[in-house]
Parts: sequence; C-alpha cells; structure tokens
Amino acid sequence: MVHQAALQGDAVSLDIFKQMARYLAIGISNVNNLLDIHNFIIGGAASNAFEVFRSFLLDEVARQVYAISQSNIKITASQLGNDAGIYGAAYLALKKVKPPDR
Repeated sequence: MVHQAALQGDAVSLDIFKQMARYLAIGISNVNNLLDIHNFIIGGAASNAFEVFRSFLLDEVARQVYAISQSNIKITASQLGNDAGIYGAAYLALKKVKPPDR
C-alpha cells in the first residue's frame, strides 16, 4: 500500500521511502568504506519498489562514501524480486532429490 501511494505522489509514503533509503545508504556506505565492495543488489520486497527510492538512495550513498568510491558504486534491484528465497529453496530441494551426474 505504501508503494502504491508513493507512486501516486503521497508525501507521507515518499517520506517513508526517503527514511528507508537513508538507513539503507548507511549500511551500503559502511560496507563500501570498510571492505571496498562496489556492487550492491537490493532484493526482497524492497526490489519491487526500487524505482521509488532509487534516487534518494543514490544521493545518500554519494554523500556518505569516500569520494574515490562515488563513481564506482553500482546499486541495482534483484531480478528475482521477492521470489529469491523461493528459488533458493527450490534449488536446494532439487539438489537433494536429484543424484549427481556421473
């Protein structure tokens, strides 16, 4: 509901996404600054609303990472969206059932 309201321009919903983006940016920036990791994939339900908070997130990350990393960071939404866990569980189940090829 918050996602749909944000798409329609609801100010309260957009503020929720801005706050979420701020906290997510803190985590991404800390990982980048400490471990020099540049590629991040947003998964789960948040990936479905990525376009709503993408610009907020990129702005926040740019303000928090070291200047040398700003142009190298890539943040994308997972192609599997909220179904990643289902695919992973199915893969593990199939791996247990199917004997290895010999």
